[in-house]
Amino acid sequence: MKIHEILFEKHYEGERNFVPIADIPVEFLKSENDIMVHLEEGYNDSNGWNEGRTTLVIGVYREQNEEEKAKMKKHFEELKVESKKEEEKNI
Repeated sequence: MKIHEILFEKHYEGERNFVPIADIPVEFLKSENDIMVHLEEGYNDSNGWNEGRTTLVIGVYREQNEEEKAKMKKHFEELKVESKKEEEKNI
């Protein structure tokens, strides 16, 4: 299974339609990494929509290593056991 590993992240307040090229570190401009701009919106405490937040994310998709696969498998086994306990408790 491929996972997305984040190599660089920068947050901006408010929505942006562009990200200045100067904000991207030089080492990523010549690499084959994926460059993505993600727009987020949210609800604030004063019962109104905020202006959102723009996040610049630079990452790479790669195969999981054996340690990561084992960790994920263990996690899902624990969730399965926990789910069965909850199910038995609710019967």
